[in-house]
Amino acid sequence: VNRAPAAVWALVSAFEPRMLLDWQFVADFFQHEIARDWAIEKRREIIDECFKQMSNEKAAEASVDCIRYLIRPILKHALEVEKVEDSTLILSDGTLAFILQQIAGSFKAEWADELSIEMLALAKLLLKNIPERLISNTGELLRFGWTHGVQGRGLNPKLVRAALDHVAQFTAVFGGPPQFLQQFLKRVLSLVTPEYRYQISGTLDVFLPALPYQSPSRSASSAPWWIKQLKGFLVAEEYSDDHVVHVMRSLVNHPWIFSV
Repeated sequence: VNRAPAAVWALVSAFEPRMLLDWQFVADFFQHEIARDWAIEKRREIIDECFKQMSNEKAAEASVDCIRYLIRPILKHALEVEKVEDSTLILSDGTLAFILQQIAGSFKAEWADELSIEMLALAKLLLKNIPERLISNTGELLRFGWTHGVQGRGLNPKLVRAALDHVAQFTAVFGGPPQFLQQFLKRVLSLVTPEYRYQISGTLDVFLPALPYQSPSRSASSAPWWIKQLKGFLVAEEYSDDHVVHVMRSLVNHPWIFSV
């Protein structure tokens, strides 16, 4: 394969035709060879080229596959495995600005939900690894996840789950006022249907441990607000096994944040 970034983008089109063909070998090539073995300069060029191509609204479907199979694996390996100290070596300022611009806007295409899911997962990855480069865009990042996750009733469950994961990661990094955190916890605990149940456990595992560090100081005689909220939730939903399991799983997984 020619290692020119444009040639790599052309390979993304292999995923577009919805035919009875197995293109897994292309995904494996992206995730295992390009993401891990190619020079960091070349990987950065590929990311730049892909987002340049994504500026075309007609490329919405290809953008979904590109973020899922190529861009996120490249960034995840560079930031979490290689632990690149200077993140601009893998993600240029210009490309990061384009990503944040896309997040601040809206996707008006047939693939809007799928593209939003991939952008939410990408934003979560960036929040986890390079929050210092996102400080000036916290409002857009929070609004993007909040709109789909907390206010998005009746939407695509995959989109809601991705948005809640994104908001949980945001609060773990940047925190938030108690009223905001309480509303988010209430929303997460209310999702007990099968399509949410197991995913929400992971969301709580990111959200809950950060609360003692993100909440304002309190008097020694006063229980933290999340203990009061979970107690009230248990009383209100005591006859719902699914709701009770949500709370009990949180108590078992994070007992230290519930000790006064």
